[in-house]
Amino acid sequence: MIHTYIDELAKHFNTSTFFTKTAGLIKVLSVKNNGQVKKFPASLKVYQNNLCTVLSDYVDLIPNSGEKAIVYFELDQSAIHVKKNITLFSGEITSVIWYNSELLPTENLDKLLFLTVSGLLRDFKTDDALFIASKLKITQEPLKQPFLKFSYSETDTQYTTHPFGFKTYSIRYSFCTKNC
Repeated sequence: MIHTYIDELAKHFNTSTFFTKTAGLIKVLSVKNNGQVKKFPASLKVYQNNLCTVLSDYVDLIPNSGEKAIVYFELDQSAIHVKKNITLFSGEITSVIWYNSELLPTENLDKLLFLTVSGLLRDFKTDDALFIASKLKITQEPLKQPFLKFSYSETDTQYTTHPFGFKTYSIRYSFCTKNC
């Protein structure tokens, strides 16, 4: 259920012209190549802004110079509380945003990113009838380097330094569903 909810959030982020790819909760995909295991972020569904469609399963989310900005989500913690006729899901996710500053307005980019993300969270409403209430709020900006857990090649790591950048936000979520 959490994956469905975050996937709906990723579809909502795809409505912004800021992002060229959006994805819900990622999986760390491991691929064996020449005896070495490579790890990179991948999602079951990736939405691409200029296509308005879902790309094929397990499309990678490795940055490249052709992308304006990519956002995906990582699950940090979750809890489920069942009451009579509703179930409350709550927890925290991290949004990971990679961007190419050459394709974005560079003046006040940090502020623009924050306002874009907070506005998208504020305006998020799911059309899915499963969800009867929803709340999202940025709680902090983690100071972590989100790409260290992946095996990027030297070519790929160039996309994590200037003029490229990244931003992460911790987001507290809660939503309710009706029980059958």
